[in-house]
Amino acid sequence: MWDKNFKKISWGSIILAFILFVLPQIGWFVSLERHQILILLVLVIIHLEYFVHSIFRLDEKLAKPYNVSDPKREYYKYISRNIETAIKKEARLLEHSTSTVEDVIKELDSHKFNVMLLIQHPANATTNERHDKICIYIKEFHKAMEGRSNHYSKDFHKNFKIRCYQEAFSFKGRRIGEHISIGNYVHGDSCPIITFNQDTSEGQKLLGYFDNLFVELWKHKNTKDFEEVYKEYVTQPSKHRKDFISVE
Repeated sequence: MWDKNFKKISWGSIILAFILFVLPQIGWFVSLERHQILILLVLVIIHLEYFVHSIFRLDEKLAKPYNVSDPKREYYKYISRNIETAIKKEARLLEHSTSTVEDVIKELDSHKFNVMLLIQHPANATTNERHDKICIYIKEFHKAMEGRSNHYSKDFHKNFKIRCYQEAFSFKGRRIGEHISIGNYVHGDSCPIITFNQDTSEGQKLLGYFDNLFVELWKHKNTKDFEEVYKEYVTQPSKHRKDFISVE
């Protein structure tokens, strides 16, 4: 990778040398005004500076092909920078209640990402606390779809598709822009998240595995549209859980 970037600097140097030493022998360059020559040189310097800056950014990323972070604060800090610079404005999220990824979802919404979100069906929650938490987020997403949420943009309904899976999973994964993240869920959600750049060999392997799993789960016959789950489980809590805490 360094060799490729070194070639960029070499070409930039050649261009600069051509302007400084060859073009003065050509009539049109001699006829240029002093300020025009200065502008031309400034543009060349800016061009070279861009190449140098790109090299350091690439080297910084490639020096460590993965990132390990806690599931909330560190992960958000790391992935938010990549959301801002992402080329592909697409994301796939496989979550439980979305409690640890709430800030990430808001960031994706503000940057107009096209998001496919899979969250656990409340009927398959392992505890009453998780059941309630999932329903709270489903209700907020329902408000966002109707443009009534104070936490999400008015374009939320255009960019987000949400479904609820019923299969048993302790795995969670996120494909955001050019990065793929995986983690495991335990009570308290304290397991770290490992993030790979999709340009790495590890990232490519993980991406293939995750995408196949995500699509299979998205299309599964037991996976329901979240609006259907909202009507059945959130608006009628007593029907499904005797000691359910109302989310109204």
